[in-house]
Amino acid sequence: MDRFGIGLPVRRKGHVRLLTGGGIYMHEIDPPSQLCLVILRSPHAHARIMAIDLEAARAAPSVLHG
Repeated sequence: MDRFGIGLPVRRKGHVRLLTGGGIYMHEIDPPSQLCLVILRSPHAHARIMAIDLEAARAAPSVLHG
């Protein structure tokens, strides 16, 4: 079927390996120099962060800071 439209099936050539377990996803890649990022969001809508105490994070051996 060469037609595309609403309700018609779409054949995807590259998805077979993903559906059969042959794909590699970004969360599976773990190079030795990889850094991770953590985002902390306020539980309060429109709140302003006035200060953040970073001493505990800076003291951790696995945390990179500048």
